[in-house]
Amino acid sequence: ILLHGLGRTSLSMSSIASYLKKSNYIVINRHYPTTKKSVRDLADENVDSMVKECQKFKPARIHFVTHSLGGIVLRTYLLDNKIPN
Repeated sequence: ILLHGLGRTSLSMSSIASYLKKSNYIVINRHYPTTKKSVRDLADENVDSMVKECQKFKPARIHFVTHSLGGIVLRTYLLDNKIPN
């Protein structure tokens, strides 16, 4: 799961997404509105749906790659949520 930074879009993570796909990872890379919502809302509304999408593939482990605000969004999500794998 890739989480971009403030004022960015999923396009800013496209290079790493391509690399990870070539390395046989399943990649979830979506845009979310970093300047229009609070960090809590971004975490609740976006990370959860990305994790659920990833879970459909029954991964042994879920990895995150974050940049800047994406790391803060993930940490906020993890305050209240556990990811089993």
